[in-house]
Amino acid sequence: MRQGTFQVEAITEVPALETLVPEWEHLAQQNGGDVFFLRPAWFLSWIAHIQPEAKPLVLTIRRAGSLVALLPLCLAPSRFGFRAVGFGGSDLVCGEYLGALCDSEQRPKAMQAAFNWLASAEPRWDILRLNAVAAHDELTADLQQWSSTCQFSFLKLPESVCPYIELPKSFDEYLGTLGGRRRKHFLRALRRLDEHGIQIKQYTACDEVHEAIDGLVRLHTLRWQSLGVAGTLGRPGYREFLHAVAKRETSNSPFRLYVIEDAGNPVAAMLNFHSGHTALQYQSGFDPHSRVACYSPGTILVLLGIKAAIHERLSQYDFLRGAEQYKFQFATQCRRTESVLVGRTILGRSYVLARNVRTHLGRLKRKGLSAQILENEPSTVPSQQARRLAILKPGLDSQ
Repeated sequence: MRQGTFQVEAITEVPALETLVPEWEHLAQQNGGDVFFLRPAWFLSWIAHIQPEAKPLVLTIRRAGSLVALLPLCLAPSRFGFRAVGFGGSDLVCGEYLGALCDSEQRPKAMQAAFNWLASAEPRWDILRLNAVAAHDELTADLQQWSSTCQFSFLKLPESVCPYIELPKSFDEYLGTLGGRRRKHFLRALRRLDEHGIQIKQYTACDEVHEAIDGLVRLHTLRWQSLGVAGTLGRPGYREFLHAVAKRETSNSPFRLYVIEDAGNPVAAMLNFHSGHTALQYQSGFDPHSRVACYSPGTILVLLGIKAAIHERLSQYDFLRGAEQYKFQFATQCRRTESVLVGRTILGRSYVLARNVRTHLGRLKRKGLSAQILENEPSTVPSQQARRLAILKPGLDSQ
């Protein structure tokens, strides 16, 4: 469909997407490289192994034949019977910072062309749900204005937080920012591991990571089973999903898989992705019954991941979604992501209205709890919790 000087096309079949991969990858690189979860390897692996029932709806926007923008959407079934459109690569696998890939000079008009296509698309979708959009992304404001123009319902859902570190130039400098107790604990743990002949390995190359992925999945599952739950990586298709991403990333592999081995047997592992200027900490696991468990293997792996990121001259280390307490042993700042809902049909608008009521009730409850916590004197709050609250407080105040 032509929209002014732009040609908008919806690609709905995987073989056509495979043909598009070189152009898609080139556009991702033009966007600065910090778009790991918007790349074709992530989307195609997700739709093949995590949500095979979803139908691709990737919008390509061209001008004079050149690809200037792309929205990696899909049409997914909803448990409520809605026709729901959303970003691929979000559900279950926790892709973050989703959005549009776009030539910056063409963005306003290219996005308007894409929105116009969505407004007239047939068959009619009920809900447009875009998850994990960076809070500073122009996409949210653009969607709100477009929804108002089209008289669609619009709702911005509560933010999620992604703690991160601005990395210094050296690991010694970073260690200097830690408390003396934690620094000594880390160095002592490394000495103890060395004394026991325990090795720490890093796997990066495509032909190396596949065996390490199997070990990571096993250790992640062991860890969470010890707490009575299956764990994320234990879900159907997840192992195959990670293998598929690795197979597609054959050059300049983003994989950084750190493994602690005892007598050649993996006992702890952590998977990071290096993309652009950022290290993305993705998943980890350890054997709670191994002799390494008493040395805080999770902390050791995180610090080794930070060390590797600094060595590769990356500027940030991102813990991704979630405000888990342990992240604030390391993190000094938070990014925020948000999800937006757009209701097009009567059914879709009714759902947005119901979610709006639910969201307001949730905000009232959170504000009450936050006020109780933040009224505590700093001396009555454990130092790690106080650090976490100090980083999160701007977000709590805005909700």
